[in-house]
Amino acid sequence: MPSKQFTTAKRHAKPIEFDLDGETFHFTAPKTAGMVLDVIADGAGDANSPAAAKAALDWLSQGLPEKENARLIERLRDPGDDFDFADLAPIIEFLVEEAAGTPTPPR
Repeated sequence: MPSKQFTTAKRHAKPIEFDLDGETFHFTAPKTAGMVLDVIADGAGDANSPAAAKAALDWLSQGLPEKENARLIERLRDPGDDFDFADLAPIIEFLVEEAAGTPTPPR
């Protein structure tokens, strides 16, 4: 019996745009394997663990141009800005789905 054959899906080369509070960001998806492997290596089985959060933020940072990444970090650090780490979760979820070619339906 022949073995099961698999084909690797092509990653998005075109930047994925998203708007955050009226500001447009351009994300070019890096491989998600690095994010997952970092979490596994740190033994973080919980998606809400610090290791998982760091891996997700590192993945997001790798895909954004330097200025746009700096802008997100600046907003996260600004105590007067309502934008917080929890606000990144739906953005990262959207980007992972878009990069995988399985976009979520509009809400």
